[in-house]
Amino acid sequence: MSSVSAFAAKPNSIVKQGSCFPSRLSRKICNSLIISAIFLYIIYIFLSNHPYKRASPDHFIAGITSPTNISHFFFGIAASSNTWSNKRFYVQSWWRPNATRGLLFMDKSPVQHLPWPSPYPPFRVSEDNSRYEEYNKHAMPFAIRMVRVIEETFKEEHDEGVVRWYVMADDDTVLLIDNLVEVLSKYDHRKYFYVGMKSECIVSNSIHSFEMGFGGAGYALSYPLAKVLAQNMDLCIKRYPTLFGSDHILQSCIADLGVSLTQEKGFHQIDLHRDISGLLSAHPHSPFLSLHHLDAVEPIFPSMNRIDSLNHLMKAAAIDQSRLLQQTICYYNKNNWTFSVSWGYSVQIYDFGSKHGFVYKESCIADLGVSLTQEKGFHQIDLHRDISGLLSAHPHSPFLSLHHLDAVEPIFPSMNRIDSLNHLMKAAAIDQSRLLQQTICYYNKNNWTFSVSWGYSVQIYDNIFPPSYLYRPLETFIPWKKGATLPYMFNTRVLSTDPCEAPHFFFFVSVDEKRVMDHIVTSYTRRSPRGLPACISSGNHSADFVSKVRVLSPLKNLGWEVVGMDSLAIKLRNRMNDEIVA
Repeated sequence: MSSVSAFAAKPNSIVKQGSCFPSRLSRKICNSLIISAIFLYIIYIFLSNHPYKRASPDHFIAGITSPTNISHFFFGIAASSNTWSNKRFYVQSWWRPNATRGLLFMDKSPVQHLPWPSPYPPFRVSEDNSRYEEYNKHAMPFAIRMVRVIEETFKEEHDEGVVRWYVMADDDTVLLIDNLVEVLSKYDHRKYFYVGMKSECIVSNSIHSFEMGFGGAGYALSYPLAKVLAQNMDLCIKRYPTLFGSDHILQSCIADLGVSLTQEKGFHQIDLHRDISGLLSAHPHSPFLSLHHLDAVEPIFPSMNRIDSLNHLMKAAAIDQSRLLQQTICYYNKNNWTFSVSWGYSVQIYDFGSKHGFVYKESCIADLGVSLTQEKGFHQIDLHRDISGLLSAHPHSPFLSLHHLDAVEPIFPSMNRIDSLNHLMKAAAIDQSRLLQQTICYYNKNNWTFSVSWGYSVQIYDNIFPPSYLYRPLETFIPWKKGATLPYMFNTRVLSTDPCEAPHFFFFVSVDEKRVMDHIVTSYTRRSPRGLPACISSGNHSADFVSKVRVLSPLKNLGWEVVGMDSLAIKLRNRMNDEIVA
């Protein structure tokens, strides 16, 4: 816990009316406040715990015998020779010679900076990418070079016994590496993990992806994920020639492996301008991990330039990174004052206290220092009309709830709302853990793609689409409120009448009582004729003749066969090790 006190001109007068909320417990722990006309000294004392819950060390994860430390990290930093003079200060602020390991990847040899100073990370010149010229249709012209930094980093250091995490960043990214060690220690580095954070701005997320870790903020890849990405980088680059930049190419390739972004709030892309002191003074109760785009905002401390401001902040970081920017709220009730302390950065004093209502009008839970733990399976459904597109692309997370079913169309065609709900619960009664879980399957002979939402729907596309595309819901619905410029907190696909893009829709009918080869069998029938010709560009193989689909499902992915002139059977299996769609 914490305590707050102040010293003034009259040391004999002590006012016992302080309270402070640095963590989950809302106790009065500010022991005394004494106010001086000139100076206010707040003594900020942390005991055993911090405002955020400390990471569980990974040596408590089964099979991991030693905790993760900085020697298990390898950094890949994308840089430019032309801008290194202005960017080097950012890397220099966090890089620790003889402790951190990694490489700077330059677009060309930095001859103007040679001989290369030892305090900087060693550099490499990026490999020639001319062989990818026909696939370089990106708005960001250097996207291919940037995304291949992952592959080149792995080639330079790929000893699984040494490296657990690859941390990717830009040359203007500032990292807090002690906090990175603590945060990544929560995760099992032997599994696929993609750890980062989306942008602060909804526009940036909408343009790219709400499921994308922004590279300027930095992101971490576990060893096995980095390995499979390095092995399949050529395929990824050729599959996504038109995406804006390297981060989106990477996220799409990772999504094709069935891996979603693990969000950590301490990564900061800073897609902002002007003064960001308001943001930094209200940092979430989560370890502060990175800053980016400091050239695009005002210096973070007044009366200092950008470099001096950054170095000033790192002075506090050198004392204790785990406390840096962690916010604590305190009160001095006698004067109705509220204090907001952002450790190592700022203190804000408000001339009103708790009796006038808290500054942050969120909830009583927030007043206890508790933040929301997000689970993607909860669904508020602030939408209207047909939500089948949303339910058919449920995220890979247990389906937990639905709301506002009176405000949308029945979730099954030709049924009313009550019958639709009861029909869905028939599948739930068999196995809730599978309900709505999306699986992508392929029948290469006909160039067909299947999207199976277990217990709800099957979509058949007369074309091959990667999972990253099909994970985005079809926009069969409309926003809760009309006229919203960016109405959703997720990316969507627009409905199309192009036969190469429009799916054949099938909906859940029944679960067979008998199992087939120890598989649960669910059946789905066509909603209505699609009314479109075949997709000529993919071979003119239409699925119009299919009226029924049966799904045999122990786990995931495709093995299937034709069982009749108008029926298909899809047998789901586990994804094979390092399997990615060819």
